Amino acid sequence: MDEKLLKSEEENVKVRHWSEVNRRKYGDSLGAGHEIETSEYAHVSVKQNNVQELREIWDHFDYKTKQLFCESYGDITYLLFVKVDEQFLKA
Repeated sequence: MDEKLLKSEEENVKVRHWSEVNRRKYGDSLGAGHEIETSEYAHVSVKQNNVQELREIWDHFDYKTKQLFCESYGDITYLLFVKVDEQFLKA
């Protein structure tokens, strides 16, 4: 798992480098004197989602918000409460 994560991070670095090189070479839609600031406040993590954190977010929603979410996305939220183990994943 750690090796897979490391490889993913390396790929992210390669993509970022490629993007910067092409932006400098071909330019972008920003006006003169402006800089891209996303790297200062946007962080992309390749870590796996924390299911407990997602459950806590879900629990903070009121009934109406939960209903609207389920109408839009179906019953996907029930997956937050499915107990997953090795045997379950192999099945």
